[in-house]
Amino acid sequence: MPEFNVLVQLIFHWWDADRDPHPAKDTIARRMGLSSRQVQRYLTNLEEAKLIKRIERFSGKKAQIANAYDLSPLVRKLGAIEPEFRKAVEQRRLRQKKVEGGSA
Repeated sequence: MPEFNVLVQLIFHWWDADRDPHPAKDTIARRMGLSSRQVQRYLTNLEEAKLIKRIERFSGKKAQIANAYDLSPLVRKLGAIEPEFRKAVEQRRLRQKKVEGGSA
């Protein structure tokens, strides 16, 4: 799923929790071996899936620079499912403990 790879690229550029990542589409495209247009489509898909929010940025009055990408929608979704992962890890740990205890 190329959208996942684009999402990973955005996360890779998220160095500071208080600042949205802002890699250029060309940078992502070059790293993935895609065209900028393909990356733009995948970013649109991620936005429509409500995993990211695109934020236009400008230098001065009119010069648009690379968009920033708000990842808080993704963080909220992951936070909502985190208890399920925690429960699965705990169940796996208990099963492993039972297996180790039973073979001793």
